[in-house]
Amino acid sequence: MNKHTYALILAGGGGTRLWPKSREKMPKQFLKLGTDKTLLRTTVERVRRLVDWDHIFIITNASQYEDVRREAAEVPENQIICEPEKKESALAMAVGALVIEAKDSEAVIMNFASDHVVTNVEEFMRVMKAAAIVARKHTHLVTIGILPTFPHTGLGY
Repeated sequence: MNKHTYALILAGGGGTRLWPKSREKMPKQFLKLGTDKTLLRTTVERVRRLVDWDHIFIITNASQYEDVRREAAEVPENQIICEPEKKESALAMAVGALVIEAKDSEAVIMNFASDHVVTNVEEFMRVMKAAAIVARKHTHLVTIGILPTFPHTGLGY
């Protein structure tokens, strides 16, 4: 990946969508679902295959800081951004982008949810690398996701 490519992991979930397993004190990014690692740890390891540790940033709620540090100890402490209160994904991505842009004005930033399950990691890597190249080469905003088949307000659409 390019030396200006960064990852921003969104890890501020409130524990409301996977009840009763996920709770406010134990949101789903800190759950071990089907593996011996938390979803956040799995995300960090997956993202690490794309960028170096000094290019990984995590944004979380201040109340979840210690849990994030435990699961992502290799991420430099000054690259964990704490929101004083939850303000949803769009604002978290904006704040993270501002922090990264202050470090590198040429940054291409990839945003990752901390609670997603990716089963085909090699395909994920291929797609993310291609997206970063397109974003850098054409200065485009690139989005990647799953095509929705029905509307659902719990998923943001």
